[in-house]
Amino acid sequence: MKKFNSPKVGGGKTLIGKKSIDFYKRWFRELLVNPSVPFSFILLAFMSFYFLSCGEDHTENNQAPNAQIRELTDGACNISIDPGCDTMTIDTFVTIDTCEVHVKFFRKICTTPAGVSFTFGHFVINNNSLQLYDTIYCDNLDTWSSLWAMGNNAAAAAAWDNFRKQVSIAVENLVILDYISKNSGNYDCESSTSVITLASSFIDTECKSICGEQEEGIWNLRDVVCGISCCVRFTDYCIRDGVLVVKATHTDSVPGCESVSNDCRGTLGDCRNSCAGL
Repeated sequence: MKKFNSPKVGGGKTLIGKKSIDFYKRWFRELLVNPSVPFSFILLAFMSFYFLSCGEDHTENNQAPNAQIRELTDGACNISIDPGCDTMTIDTFVTIDTCEVHVKFFRKICTTPAGVSFTFGHFVINNNSLQLYDTIYCDNLDTWSSLWAMGNNAAAAAAWDNFRKQVSIAVENLVILDYISKNSGNYDCESSTSVITLASSFIDTECKSICGEQEEGIWNLRDVVCGISCCVRFTDYCIRDGVLVVKATHTDSVPGCESVSNDCRGTLGDCRNSCAGL
């Protein structure tokens, strides 16, 4: 199991700033032990050192964490219900290219002095069935079924995972835009002061395999859980010209999957990492 590191919050002191502080400390000590140096010069040196030190700390403390440097911490995939946070399990539909897709997921919204954090988990698309509703709009999206029927199981899984990612992003946007509509504030991408951070963590703990089961010559495809792991997609959002845009995003995961049994009675595809659909 991966040993988690603490999240890297802020950028820390720069190398140049640290060397400058060390240099001024040595120089100031030498002034104090030199009797030929006037007191007024020592006072001026002390004030310069003081303001340099304060400036260094100020820079460090005002560097907010962002999605590019957030990492998994121990227990990052344990989705908890925290006091003071708004939690809800949502059962709804999202639209992808005019195709309505059934989704069910957990979401948690927490407000802090640093901004607003959104946590998503227990994400299920179409009750884990790869058979979307039989409409022309959904049929146009379903490329994985034909790929599977041709025996190209790896390409079918890649197409399905790409679709899963689109749906997860649509879910994220749905929740964050709903929050913004009900909570006015400065979410503007171009602002440099008093900006409210919108930080999302989308969690998936299940490694999946496509299970293909034939019935009267027709493939029925569904996702089954083949392992347990931990993956989080970290994303920071802001608003530009009234549109929700991504400031930064990346995923972090535990390597591999801890295998579990499943109930597939047909052809089982490769076990995909929990990051596959994120």
